[in-house]
Amino acid sequence: MPESSAILSEDRRKEDITFCQQFFDGFNVDFTPEDMKNAYRLGARQAGEGGGTRPRPILVQFASRHIKNLIMESLYKIKSLAMKFKNIVVAHDLTKKQRLDCKGLMAQAKLRSENESGDFFYRVRGPPGNIRIVAVRKRQ
Repeated sequence: MPESSAILSEDRRKEDITFCQQFFDGFNVDFTPEDMKNAYRLGARQAGEGGGTRPRPILVQFASRHIKNLIMESLYKIKSLAMKFKNIVVAHDLTKKQRLDCKGLMAQAKLRSENESGDFFYRVRGPPGNIRIVAVRKRQ
């Protein structure tokens, strides 16, 4: 999501929260502003507005795991949202160890899919902290 050009940090934060609320409202999952506990940009702000740098990611904290799961399950709806939301990437906030574990499991799943012939291929699935390799039946 693009960085705000507001001078005061509080104004930038309010714009980010408003943008996030509009984004989550597009999923039709009974999202209310109270469901979003906090939202803030990660990393240092780049000097020189519009200098071609990538916008910083936003970390959004939800009041409950339930609303987070509803939104994560509805991410396929991004393609039907307004144009300003089309390029947004949403991912779980993982620790470095969780990212390494996930990467290792993905490599194992790929290797198993390549080595085993049959009616299944393998994918990594599950919520953070409980990811695992599952067999998925090939379509005939």
